[in-house]
Amino acid sequence: MLSTTNLRVVMFYKYLPPARLDVLVKRQIRFTQARSLNDPLESRPVLLSFADLPGWPEQVSKFFREISEDVWQQLAIHFPAGKTREAVIREVDENPQGVQAWLESLEQEKLQVAQQSPEWEYSKYGILSLTRCPTDLLMWTFYADNHRGCLLGLDEGHAFFTPDADPAKVVGAPHHVRYQERPQRHGSELAGTDVFLTKSRRWSHEDEWRLIRRLEEADVTFVADGDMVCLFRLPAGCISRIVIGSDMAPVHERLIMTVLATQAELKHVRLFRASLHSTEYKVEIAEEVLPN
Repeated sequence: MLSTTNLRVVMFYKYLPPARLDVLVKRQIRFTQARSLNDPLESRPVLLSFADLPGWPEQVSKFFREISEDVWQQLAIHFPAGKTREAVIREVDENPQGVQAWLESLEQEKLQVAQQSPEWEYSKYGILSLTRCPTDLLMWTFYADNHRGCLLGLDEGHAFFTPDADPAKVVGAPHHVRYQERPQRHGSELAGTDVFLTKSRRWSHEDEWRLIRRLEEADVTFVADGDMVCLFRLPAGCISRIVIGSDMAPVHERLIMTVLATQAELKHVRLFRASLHSTEYKVEIAEEVLPN
């Protein structure tokens, strides 16, 4: 039996359901827009009132001047019929106190509309969600189809995780998710960490790490169910281990065995099998010897 400690030393793990074994077969993995993740509160910090910020009229005026036509059209329905963007800007510039209360009520709507628009800056980035924990019962259930899927063990020392990486920046190096109360920020203070790297403490059991990439750099893109899917090449050398779920179907096991036996780039990959403990609520993982 291989200890959990040894499994977790230098690995990132990705839980996969059987339907996503194509990640191993094709070695392409999705980086997902924050709005498409499974937490409906993902990337939705609380926007505070701007009225106490110095120079807020200039910031609001700048916002209306710079948003795309698509975002303006979605916001325009909240104005009196026929009100133009130019008229709104003029009112903010000339009589900010007169429009302050109305603008405050609109600010949350503004953020929500912006978040749903492909023009929103943060929608141009994708997230690869990983973990250091290969034995979490809930993740095996939710993300690996009730233990019927598998885990990919990824070598965190591989260049896949460090392309031009600057630990001080959100994009590039892997970052540990912060589990805390929902962020509350003024619009001008909203940062990438609030959008990409903050989740409720209820998710803390996942011990999640995230890798952020610009979606324009994806190797493959296509639309599925109205959502843009962006795939990045996953180097064979980055894949170090595969852990077969305790309830994986034989047909899926055979697929994994075939891939490991026929793809020379994956000859180095070690195979493990998960099992449910006989007397406790936990998952155990042991290494298997691949046939020659």
